[in-house]
Amino acid sequence: MLPREELLAGAQNPEGLTVLVDLAEQVLRTWQPAWSPFLSAPLREEALARLGNLSELTWIVNQWAKKAVLLGFRIKDMEIQNGGPQS
Repeated sequence: MLPREELLAGAQNPEGLTVLVDLAEQVLRTWQPAWSPFLSAPLREEALARLGNLSELTWIVNQWAKKAVLLGFRIKDMEIQNGGPQS
């Protein structure tokens, strides 16, 4: 799923990065949030440098969709909808 070999090539802490890549792949597969173990400062910096810019791990927001949602709130006041769990 992620380019594992490329991410780990030349890593200063390949064992720590392997744990984080495994965790990232689990989250991508299941869409369930997960907590990483404690990261030392050097491992955190290396993980951010190697994993921080992966498109698979970032949210992409289309500006037109964001504007449409925000404009929708301005057009009509919020109303209580019947039939939900609060009914």
